[in-house]
Amino acid sequence: MKSRTLGALLIGGLVAATAVLASPVAASLGRYSEADSIRFGWSRTTGVNDYLDETGWAVRGHDTPDNFVERLLSIPVGAVARGAGAGFEARVSQGTGLPLPESWSIATAKNSPFITSVYAETPRDLAAVLGFYRAELGKRGWIEMVVEPDRAVITFTTPRGPVLLRLSRQNDRTIAELSLRKPVSRMPASCRGRGRQS
Repeated sequence: MKSRTLGALLIGGLVAATAVLASPVAASLGRYSEADSIRFGWSRTTGVNDYLDETGWAVRGHDTPDNFVERLLSIPVGAVARGAGAGFEARVSQGTGLPLPESWSIATAKNSPFITSVYAETPRDLAAVLGFYRAELGKRGWIEMVVEPDRAVITFTTPRGPVLLRLSRQNDRTIAELSLRKPVSRMPASCRGRGRQS
């Protein structure tokens, strides 16, 4: 009788475990992390008289693991990807002085003698992204000047020059383009020459 009870408990345990693994709760493990994977890179061009042109890019991916083991393994991978994403954001902020919106999925940053810019795509709605930029750029003392409010095109005056923020909605993403054009008169003539890859 003990062997029958033990067998029934074993079979019942396997059925319960299978039901839990197939449930939506188990399916959510590791699935909704901020970033399950990230790919990024940097390009740097230098030239005479300290000419420097640096461009960075990053793409976040949200993978959906097929089974419980992959879900468990995706948890530490997601943590590493979030750390790499934070490192990319810090480098963009330090290199350009411009912020990235939260929850970005695609981002590029450029810093050259001619322009400093950040491009980002995020699933957040346009109003939320606009609020983020107004708060972040307002903290820096940048003064907002509305150019075309119906298209969410805004300029800011800054000590470094005019900054243009363009927001648009495409499919299920908000596209943010923030750029600071540098006056040509302030650039040394050597910056107009060709650079070399380093």
